[in-house]
Order: sequence, then C-alpha cells, then structure tokens
Amino acid sequence: MMSSDIVKKIEQEKIKEPKDKSISKWKDLIDIVHSIFVILAIICAGYWFFKQGEIRPRADIFHEITYRNIYKGNNWVHVLINIKNIGKTPIVIEKGTVWIQQVTPLADKFKTDLDSGVNIINKDYAVVWPNACNQEPYKRNTPISIEPGETDRKSYEFIVPRDVTTIKVYSYFENPNKSYDIGWKTITIYDMK
Repeated sequence: MMSSDIVKKIEQEKIKEPKDKSISKWKDLIDIVHSIFVILAIICAGYWFFKQGEIRPRADIFHEITYRNIYKGNNWVHVLINIKNIGKTPIVIEKGTVWIQQVTPLADKFKTDLDSGVNIINKDYAVVWPNACNQEPYKRNTPISIEPGETDRKSYEFIVPRDVTTIKVYSYFENPNKSYDIGWKTITIYDMK
C-alpha cells in the first residue's frame, strides 16, 4: 500500500506541476503587460507636459520710464526694463534691442500724408514712427541669465529733444531657443509733459 500511495502522490504532483507552471506563465504575462502600460503612461505624461509648454522659456517684460529736463532743450530719458522669468526653466537672453520713437509732435511727413488722405499705418498694422533721438537703438549682446520666478532689471538712457512730448519705447529680447521664432517684446507709450 505504501508504494501505491507513493505512486499516487507522484502522479498527483505531476498533474499539479503543469497547472503551477501555467499559473506562473500567466503571472509573468500579466507583469509584462503591466510594465508596458506603465511605460506608455510615462510617455503620455511626458508628451502632455511637453505640449503644455512647461519646458519653453517664458518671460514677462515691462518698462519703468522716467525723464528729466536737462541742458538746452533736451530731456534725459531713463528706461528700466524688468524681465521676469514666469516659466519653469531658466532663461538666458543673449540679444536684445531697445529704442525710442517720436509720436508727438507729429512729424511733417505724417502730417502731409494725413492731409492728402494717405494711410500712415503699414501692412503690419503699425505706424513706423521716427526715431526720437540722435542715437542708434541699443543692441544688447551680453547674456542675461534669469532663473524661474526671478526678475532681472536692465537700465537704458536716451537724450530726447524737449519738444518731443509723446514717445513710444520699444524693447525686444530674442528667445534663445532657436526652435521658436518669437522673442519677448514690450511697447510703452509715454507722455513727457
């Protein structure tokens, strides 16, 4: 009897063994499928993060303008440009331009054009105002590095004739990421009365 019991047990073990291997194979397959879904979820989350623009550099720029009457009919104009990094990645600005245009008194060319019915607004829906001073626009080629949440301030000075009463201050800073064509600009109209 003992030997028949042993034989029965061995036969039962043989029957159980394939079932255990089958269950093990299913568990392995489920683990593989689970891993694939986790990887796909991570890829989808990364794609969503990228599409939200979280890795793009983002900045908010505004001007603080002051002026003082100085020597012989000239105004000293001080333009303080505040550049705040509102993105989640550091910004390195390498190039920028700042200039001042004269809005009023209206230049003679514009008066003539308006009197004759010529539209002074160009195809970009803007008026190309004349330069308000005898100096070239500032071209910045020194890098500015701004961490997320921080603000950097850059100062520019101009000498403008005192008879200029309204100016347009324009600043543009190039986006260092060459895959985007857009930089950061701001325009401020300022009355010097």
